[in-house]
Amino acid sequence: MNNKYRWLFIVVVCLGIAIPGMAQKVSEKKEIAVFNLSYYDWNIPNAALGAIDEQIRAVFINMGRFNVVGLTQRLGVKDVNAFIEKIKDFKSRNVQIPEKVLMGQEAFTEADWNRLVGAFLVVIPSVSYFNLERLRDGSYKASIQTSFTILNVEKLQTTAQFYVETSGQDKTQNGAIKAAIDGIPLMLQFQLRKVEEFQIKSGIVQIMGSDVIFELGKNMGIMVGDEFSIVGYRQVAGFQAVDEVGLIIVKEVQDQFSVGKVIYSSRRPQVGDQIQEIPRIGIEAMLFGGAFLVDNYEMPFIPQLGLKAVASRGFFSTRPVVGVEIPLSIATAALSLFDIIPMNAYIGAEITNLYLGRLQIAPTLVVGVGGAYLGDNARAFFNTDQQYFMTHVGGKAFLTLSALVSRDTKITVDAGYALWLGLAEALIDVDDKSYFATKIGPFVNVGVTFK
Repeated sequence: MNNKYRWLFIVVVCLGIAIPGMAQKVSEKKEIAVFNLSYYDWNIPNAALGAIDEQIRAVFINMGRFNVVGLTQRLGVKDVNAFIEKIKDFKSRNVQIPEKVLMGQEAFTEADWNRLVGAFLVVIPSVSYFNLERLRDGSYKASIQTSFTILNVEKLQTTAQFYVETSGQDKTQNGAIKAAIDGIPLMLQFQLRKVEEFQIKSGIVQIMGSDVIFELGKNMGIMVGDEFSIVGYRQVAGFQAVDEVGLIIVKEVQDQFSVGKVIYSSRRPQVGDQIQEIPRIGIEAMLFGGAFLVDNYEMPFIPQLGLKAVASRGFFSTRPVVGVEIPLSIATAALSLFDIIPMNAYIGAEITNLYLGRLQIAPTLVVGVGGAYLGDNARAFFNTDQQYFMTHVGGKAFLTLSALVSRDTKITVDAGYALWLGLAEALIDVDDKSYFATKIGPFVNVGVTFK
């Protein structure tokens, strides 16, 4: 190979190495200004307004991906267009900003206005619905709908607009309002992470077997359990198409970098591959049906339906589990299926998560209580005035097997052993107490898990 072609070969090789790295986008903290909450004519207690302001501002700060400028002014959604026009006016005319700038009912000092114009993004939160009602049982229910408008100051356009709806119930008005406010952070953070401009982008810098290391970590609010897609590019009719070619789950987070487990990829991941955050609310919910293999009068098993939820964001090897299940038992021939509505509730943990590609294996241990709601016929039959009482305590040990069938869905099987110790036998004054007796035996549940 002569010198001319040798140098050409070296240039081509260097470009082949450099281009993937050049194509990488790595997120940086964004400058963001957050207004106080506007509420129009809604009759909201001042203490509640202050609490909502603090919750909203805390979300932006705790997410780690924003440099937050807090503003004391309240700017309503109706003032958004006027706000944009006024910024355009000052920028286009390049005039000196007066000591006070009026916007609706609010006045901005020159310093405040400069901070706004200098910010990359501006957030305008507003209460779009508020209701406090008293329920039949004497408790209170509060419902709050908060709208969020996000403006890109540089482009002078709306980047995103969405709503966060929360509700709370309590014996007191303040307690109900507080419960509704406490629900805002989780939903707000999820909605913010759904905005593409806020989603974290990074690149793979090292590969270790089925694990990858990528830039960014605690410095950008990444948590274990977060998911990222591996992004691939292809040319279609002269245009660049973007595809998700793989899935990564974060298993370790350091200050400046993170380690992820490759769950699947249509091609071998490479150093320089672009990855992008997949927004998750942080709870995997499984709807299931199954069978508890103990005698149920004339049936060899008890059918059961239920819901299981696993906390995923912030957890990897060990994850909290909660669930409820309704065993469809038939108490006696004298009672129908709906005269007694039983329910078991449990809490526990997936002790160790093992990922084998799309297959996930998790030994699980939970403890809980069982109860029953008695209708009129059942209360008469069992000679009791109680509508609801605890009937069992116990728990389950089982193995969870999940197969990822799409990025967002898994087919899940729980199989193991359950023990529910009967507590209510002494409370029921009838000869046939088998419905409330201790139940022990194997079970299997099959369901669909939504991430």
